[in-house]
Amino acid sequence: NFHARAQDLTTAIGPVICANCYEVGAEFEAYFPVGLIWKAGKFFFDLKQEIKRQLVEMGVLINSIADAGVCTACSTDLYFSARREGQGTGRLISAIILK
Repeated sequence: NFHARAQDLTTAIGPVICANCYEVGAEFEAYFPVGLIWKAGKFFFDLKQEIKRQLVEMGVLINSIADAGVCTACSTDLYFSARREGQGTGRLISAIILK
């Protein structure tokens, strides 16, 4: 619709739960065969790496992907985290901007 080419995009990954905090169930294996981490008898998922993988797969250049480098579950003073605080917590919002 916008005649944008993936290789011309600049993207950003905002605050997101990190792989050390994002414990998931075995059902993730069916959807995300790459990015699962098995440690201490539990599965953890690297959501940030999966986002980057999908962007690159669509043609976005790896150097055009900015990363806030912030974990919502670790940064308790700055961000809400349903994983950390439960479903009754506040919410975050994301935006897409076209220039």
